[in-house]
Amino acid sequence: MSWDIGDDAKSCIEMAFDISDRLNTQSLAFDFVKDVDGYKIVEVSYSASPRGFPESPGYWTRDLKWVDGPLRVEYFIIEDFIERIERWRG
Repeated sequence: MSWDIGDDAKSCIEMAFDISDRLNTQSLAFDFVKDVDGYKIVEVSYSASPRGFPESPGYWTRDLKWVDGPLRVEYFIIEDFIERIERWRG
């Protein structure tokens, strides 16, 4: 698994967030490959193995900013859950 996508592959991050938003999903895992025509999605999963996350040097935010530090997926799940409860309670 490679975490270094370089600046030219930020389109993958944008595409992943766009698709996740359109599908109204909480979490998706995307696998991209580089083709002569650019990056292509070859797999979309509803989950990913957490074994690879502790090795991640950071993560991308929705506004395409890189955040240094460990990726703790469970924190995002908890934050999303709390946000949904707050919206539901009005």
